[in-house]
Amino acid sequence: ETIAYDVWDNPVDYVLEEDRLADGTVDNRIRSTAGFDEHGNVLQATFEADSGAAGADQRATLIREVDGAGNELRTTYEEDFQADGVVDTRVVDDSTRNARGLLALEVTTYDTDADGTPDSIVRQAFSYDRRGRPVTRVLELDSDADGTIDFRELESRALDLRGELVLYRIEYDSG
Repeated sequence: ETIAYDVWDNPVDYVLEEDRLADGTVDNRIRSTAGFDEHGNVLQATFEADSGAAGADQRATLIREVDGAGNELRTTYEEDFQADGVVDTRVVDDSTRNARGLLALEVTTYDTDADGTPDSIVRQAFSYDRRGRPVTRVLELDSDADGTIDFRELESRALDLRGELVLYRIEYDSG
């Protein structure tokens, strides 16, 4: 196991090698690399798995865009199951913040065959009280990305004046 760090002590390169038969030959290798901004936010990462130590068998990449406060704006995750340079699946997560910097909306699109057309979409909207405490979360799932909501979940909280939870409720609607 080897780990390399950047000047801010962030792990930028990690390699784990396994010699199952203790014969001096690497049987499996896992490698991850990461890039950070000056605030320690991961902006990109790559993960590779190599069975037989003959070259990567599987590769995944993560690309993050953040605002000046380090809040996530967009994350793109791609997986290449055969490590042949062809993306096999893609997940994109877009986040929107309210004026106070709190997460207001998160939309995740799943493109399970990486053909550029979303296969499903999950939308979550969040609201907060005056003190920034979460009050509601609405999750909507469009399981086949046809524009029709197939499942909805409403989570709500009520707090007393001290901020103690007095009511927690989840409602479901599956179409």
